Amino acid sequence: MSPAICRFMVVGVFALSLSACSEGPSEENTPPTLGAEVDNACAVASSSNWQAWLNRMPGPDEPKLHVSGDIELAEPGLTASFSLGPLDRRRPPSQRILMTVQKSDGVADVRKNISAAFPALAESYRSIVIVCGNDEVATITEIEVAQ
Repeated sequence: MSPAICRFMVVGVFALSLSACSEGPSEENTPPTLGAEVDNACAVASSSNWQAWLNRMPGPDEPKLHVSGDIELAEPGLTASFSLGPLDRRRPPSQRILMTVQKSDGVADVRKNISAAFPALAESYRSIVIVCGNDEVATITEIEVAQ
């Protein structure tokens, strides 16, 4: 290929790339920003009285991990719930419990007791870590076992 043709191709590619940039972003081709979709701030102002116990009593149900605590939410009109998070690989392991705070209709009380029961994923636990957004709310190290 001759040097003149190479220069012509380079100039053509450069001009094409400039014309693509001159339009500016539109709503259709603007990628969403992560901060607009996910709010990792936790609306729990304070918490206390955290407890965890493992129910391994014989019976028809599988062993359950029970977690409870008292929370004070940052503002009225919010509610909190738990979901089971990841279990680490230590022996015995630590279990993460994820707390989600959402807007709720008609709930005015900012102080609440929150509790949940989950299938036990381990025979025993080193700790239960309560996580809300990016915040570690509590770590429970005394986990009673009912056998």
